[in-house]
Amino acid sequence: MFTHISNQIICLRIMSCLLFQLLSVDSGVRYRQEYVETSHINTNKDIDRLISETETTVTTGLEGGDRQKAMKRLRVPPLGEQQSPWTTFKVGLFSGSFIVLFLAVVLSGKSVSCEILSKMAITVH
Repeated sequence: MFTHISNQIICLRIMSCLLFQLLSVDSGVRYRQEYVETSHINTNKDIDRLISETETTVTTGLEGGDRQKAMKRLRVPPLGEQQSPWTTFKVGLFSGSFIVLFLAVVLSGKSVSCEILSKMAITVH
């Protein structure tokens, strides 16, 4: 539970930094000053400690002391990275097929009466 909450806090901190980068016009600066800099996430020093502990744990535990590999593993993927149109097509195709199949099963199950199902169960048993 604590790891889940700390991951959310770290993610919120990273997202606030990314939001500032996206809103790099004057309104972004005002938003950052009003909301991000005064937020509990930004002012609480426990978050910095959690980030340090996470970096240390990944460096020592997962990457065997190689800090460069650990930082590469912990990095946030770039925002401008585009996914393949084929991936979008495949996800849409299989999601749509699954929804249609699920609806067909539900509707066919409602049309069969309980009496027929009980006769089939007795016959099979």
